[in-house]
Amino acid sequence: MRTTYLISCLIALLAFSSCSVEEEEQTFDLSQKLVAHYAFDGNTKDASNFNVTATTSGVKLTHDRYANPNHAFYFDGIDDKILIPASDHINFTTEFTINVWIKTDANHLQQVLFKNVSDDKEIKAAYGISLGHTPKDEIQKATNDIIFSIAPFGIEQELRKFDYEKETWYMVTCILKDDTMYLYINGKPAVLKYINGELSTSALPLILGSDPTAKNPFQGSIDDLRMYSDAKSLDFIEYLYKQ
Repeated sequence: MRTTYLISCLIALLAFSSCSVEEEEQTFDLSQKLVAHYAFDGNTKDASNFNVTATTSGVKLTHDRYANPNHAFYFDGIDDKILIPASDHINFTTEFTINVWIKTDANHLQQVLFKNVSDDKEIKAAYGISLGHTPKDEIQKATNDIIFSIAPFGIEQELRKFDYEKETWYMVTCILKDDTMYLYINGKPAVLKYINGELSTSALPLILGSDPTAKNPFQGSIDDLRMYSDAKSLDFIEYLYKQ
């Protein structure tokens, strides 16, 4: 009887321990390989070790995805923008992770983030995030796309995730890892593409809310921009989405 009781207790203990291990959430160091972090909590200070403060033009503070006032920036879709000074640590070539929260009021073509290629006379995104639509034939309606673009060897490459909704916050994660580019939406894989060639970037600033032509300004809110010098894992992205 005593032996049976001890065995039952041991089984129960092992079962409890197993459940505890499975339910333990994996954690990550969000500062590892972090080269820029703009939380936009009332200012444009960089929370990374590089401490590069961005400058604003026209943008206004607004509510973030948690409805906290003055914790994100609103762009009017006319001429608002934020400029992040050019620095070597955001001049990526073969690997990076860019993570940002966005909410738009519009569905026309608009630039969220833009870093120009080396040739200052050529307006092309070494890496960028934009929103727009893909016109379909008469049978299908146009789709609203979240677009991740890069230009290895100056050749434009795009990834598109269809059907975003206006007035909705999205966490957009763009990753380049050697010969593959990845787009994640709200912590989940959306699409990937194999590419060829390294990136080349200029000494021009990184622009939020527009591009150098100013023809496609962003209308909506941007919050919590993080940039990493390595390609993060799916587990990392899922963890970041929960923060």
